[in-house]
Amino acid sequence: NPGIHYKPTTRNKRIVERLSHFAGYRPPPFLFGGDWLTIAPYLLNKGSVGGRVRYQRWWVRVNKAPGPDGEDGPTRRPTGQDDDEFCALDISFPPGGFRKDRPVFLILHGLNGGSTEPYVLDTVRRANREGSTACVFIARGLMKTHVKGDHMFNGSRTSDVGAAIDLLLYAFGGESRDSPRPLATNIILVGFSMGAITAGNYTAKAKEKSGLAGTVCFSGALSAVRQLDPKLKGYSDAVWQPILAWALKYLLVKRNTTKIARSGLVKAEDVERASSITDLDKVVIVPLNGYRDVEHYYEDMCAGGRGDADGVKKLAGTAMPMLCVHAVDDPVTLYETCLAPQAKETDNVLILTTVHGGHIGWPQGWRPSLKRWDFMVDISMTFAAAVCEV
Repeated sequence: NPGIHYKPTTRNKRIVERLSHFAGYRPPPFLFGGDWLTIAPYLLNKGSVGGRVRYQRWWVRVNKAPGPDGEDGPTRRPTGQDDDEFCALDISFPPGGFRKDRPVFLILHGLNGGSTEPYVLDTVRRANREGSTACVFIARGLMKTHVKGDHMFNGSRTSDVGAAIDLLLYAFGGESRDSPRPLATNIILVGFSMGAITAGNYTAKAKEKSGLAGTVCFSGALSAVRQLDPKLKGYSDAVWQPILAWALKYLLVKRNTTKIARSGLVKAEDVERASSITDLDKVVIVPLNGYRDVEHYYEDMCAGGRGDADGVKKLAGTAMPMLCVHAVDDPVTLYETCLAPQAKETDNVLILTTVHGGHIGWPQGWRPSLKRWDFMVDISMTFAAAVCEV
């Protein structure tokens, strides 16, 4: 059902008051179904509107963090040894520089994205206009960033995000995730698609030591195991997964052919046959990171685990407000993965569902290019204001 699913605590009620109208989202009358609502923004919102975003690139030292991530993933800090890795953080400051009275947005992009993705740029520009600093964390090895060792991108890894949060807390307030509460810097973690999965997983695993003021997840699974259900995944497997698999082969496999071949754990013919993200996860991510099978990997990767009682217990560990936004007609990350009915079993997870919207879509009006990705941007700004005021 469309609406916001949550436990009616005093804090949650105040947050919902600010966000409830977003659940009534209506798509442009000429766009039908989740496919078009997903594709249309990329066809109509061409170019970058609002001027160039001037990033400063910072480098975050991170633990090499071999898989599995496990319950202690967020606590893995860099060791200072030569086998540590480095991840990029692209930071855009508002006019006049950093303001400590405004929240800091830490943005996690999608699987094939980065700091130049149009919906990311829209979010960064709005944050800057409202006086906030916006930071885009580049997932390990993406945007052509270098990985020294053999531990490449892994969707379950949360330690890289934790290291980025430590850096921002120290740079802007001289603190860390272990500092006494309340923290001087209010960090709002915003994730899109794969970035949303990581954001939710980090927030749930880190619990009260997340260093965050709140988290927003758009079109991200809380339990990707649900996506494996044969009764649900047929359409996605036939239409969307081959496209995503092709992109992942280029981004992950092709660029790391030598490292993957050196491992001796991945067969080239298996990679060639893979026609979905799940297929690639089975033959690449699972063996390279020591998982038993793809279900084990997805359990470790998602805030809600397998979506069972243990998964809900993990999700309930979320100690700060986390808003998950999902469309029922999402053709990529199926609605069933967002665990909307289970939100009431947690104190801090709110799940906003819309009937329509697609995947990282939600175009609006007769001329969607005028509002671009404002639906997601507006929710991010509104949620941040509500969390920081509550």
